[in-house]
Amino acid sequence: MLVVFAAFFAFFFAPQDRPTEKCSLSGSVVDSVTGAPLNKVDLRAELMDDTDSVAASTTTDAKGNFTLVDLPSGKYRLKGVRNGYLDTYYGARQARSRGTPIALESGQEMKNLLVRLHPFGVIAGTVRDADGEPLSGAFIKLFRKHYDGPGHSKIELVVDDAKTDDLGQYRIADLEPGKYFIDAAPKNEGNAYGFRSPENHSVKSDELPTALLPTMYPGVTDPAAARTVEVGSGARLTGIDVTLVRGRVFRVSGRVSAAEGLEVSNLWLYPAVYPAIGFDNLSLSFATETKNRTGDFEFRGVPEGSYTLAARGDPHQYMARIPLAVDHDIEGVRMAVTSGTEVVGHISIDGGDKTKLAGSPVHFYSSDGNGGVNPPLLREDNTFNVHLYPDHYNVSLDLSTLVIKSMRAEQADVYQDGLTASPGGKTSLEIVLAPEGARVDGAVYDHDDKPVAGATVVLIAESKLRSRSDSFREYATDQYGRYHFENIRPGEYKLFAWDDPEPNAWFDPEFLRSFEEQGERITVQPTSHVVSKLRVIPTGN
Repeated sequence: MLVVFAAFFAFFFAPQDRPTEKCSLSGSVVDSVTGAPLNKVDLRAELMDDTDSVAASTTTDAKGNFTLVDLPSGKYRLKGVRNGYLDTYYGARQARSRGTPIALESGQEMKNLLVRLHPFGVIAGTVRDADGEPLSGAFIKLFRKHYDGPGHSKIELVVDDAKTDDLGQYRIADLEPGKYFIDAAPKNEGNAYGFRSPENHSVKSDELPTALLPTMYPGVTDPAAARTVEVGSGARLTGIDVTLVRGRVFRVSGRVSAAEGLEVSNLWLYPAVYPAIGFDNLSLSFATETKNRTGDFEFRGVPEGSYTLAARGDPHQYMARIPLAVDHDIEGVRMAVTSGTEVVGHISIDGGDKTKLAGSPVHFYSSDGNGGVNPPLLREDNTFNVHLYPDHYNVSLDLSTLVIKSMRAEQADVYQDGLTASPGGKTSLEIVLAPEGARVDGAVYDHDDKPVAGATVVLIAESKLRSRSDSFREYATDQYGRYHFENIRPGEYKLFAWDDPEPNAWFDPEFLRSFEEQGERITVQPTSHVVSKLRVIPTGN
C-alpha cells in the first residue's frame, strides 16, 4: 500500500508539460488621411502559418480602440475592414501591401498597435458618342500597370463590369491609390466588339461602313496614346469623360487548318501593340469561332490597324500567330496550327531522399510571362510529358524541402537558359533535385540602428538567372525587423531591404538597376545557414 501511494504521490507532483499561455493584441484604428479614430472597424488576426485556421476578430469601439484576447502564439497579420475603406493590414504604407507580420510568443501581450485604414477612391464621368450624346449602357473597364514576373510588365484588368446609367454616367468606387487606364465601349459590342455584328443592308453607297469604336481616356483608340488617371487615397475624381471615336470598319475572313490530331475552335484578333505595352482584355479585341469543319472563319467590324491573328489547337494547346494589316476588307487569309514540341521528362533525387513527388505539377512559363500551358502532373515513377506550342519557356516546380540541382535537355542547361519549343520537335528533359536547401535570415535596421518593421526583403539570384520567377524570394520583416528564407538553392545572391516598394517592383529591370549597388552580396552553400544584417533602402514612395 505504501508503494502504491508513493508512486501516485510521485506522479501527481512530477513536473508536467505546461499549457501554452494565450496572447493578446490591442491598439487603435485611424483614417490614414485625416488621422481621425474609426469605430465599427472589424479587426481580423490571421495566422500566417495555418491558412485553414479561422481568423480571430473583434470590433473597434467609439474611440477606435480594440483588444483581441485568447490568441495562440504564432505569426499573424492583422487586417482592418470597414465600410468606406479599403481592407488594410497593420503596418501597410500602401493599400496593396501585406503590412507587417506580428510574431507572438507564449503569453505575450502586445499593446499600442496603430492600424491606418486607407479610404477608397472614386472615378466618375460621362460617356458620349461621337456627336456628344450621352450613351446609356456603355461598358467601362479600368486597368492598372503592374509586374507579374521578371521584366514582364502587364496592364492588369481591375474593373470589368461597370456600365453607364440612363444619363451616360458611370461611377467606380473601392479604388486603391494608383494610376488607372479607362476603356469605354458601346453597349451593342461589349467585350467582343465585332463578334456577330449585324450586316449592313442600307441603300448601297460608295461610303465605307463606320461604327463607334472602343475608346480609351481621354478619347483615343490607340492604347499607346492613352493617359492614366491618378487616384490618391480617398480621392473623388469626377468629370473623367470619354467621347467614343467613330471610324471605318472592315471584314477579315479566311481558313485555319490544323495538324493531324488537332482541332481548332477559337480564334483571336487583337491589335499588334497589345503585347508590347502589356495590355490584355481591352474591348478592342475580337473572338470568333470557325464556321464549319473546314476551318472557315470571319471577323466583322474590324477597325483599321495592325493586328495579330492567333489560333489554338486542342488538345495540346498548340498556338499559331500571324500578323495582319487591316485597311480594307480582307478575304482568303490562311493560317496553319502545327504541332509543337513534345517534352518527355524525368525527375530524380540525389542523396537517397525518398520524398514523394507524384501529383506535383511541373510549370512551363512562356517568354511573355504567361503560364498558358496546363502543367503536367508527375506520375508515380516521377515522369511526365507535355506538348508545348512554339515559344521559349522557363521550367519550375513547387518545392518545399528540395531544390533544383540541374535541369538539362540534351546538352542544354534549361535551368539557366530556358527551353525552346520548335514545331514538330521532341525532347527529353532530365531534372535532378537534391536536399541541399539553405537558410538565409537576419534583421533590417535603419541608419540609427533601430529595427525596421514591415520592410520588404527580397533575395535575388545572380543576373544570369533573373529571367526565372523562382530566382526572386520576398519576405516582410516582423515587428523586430527580422526576416527568414528557407530552402534556398546554392548559388550567388543579392539581398535588398526596401522600406516601401510597389508590390513586385523588383521585377522591373529599371527599378532594380537603380538599386543594384545597394544590394548585399551573399554566397549560399548547400545546407548552409547565412545570417546577414541589412540596412533599409528608402524608395521615396
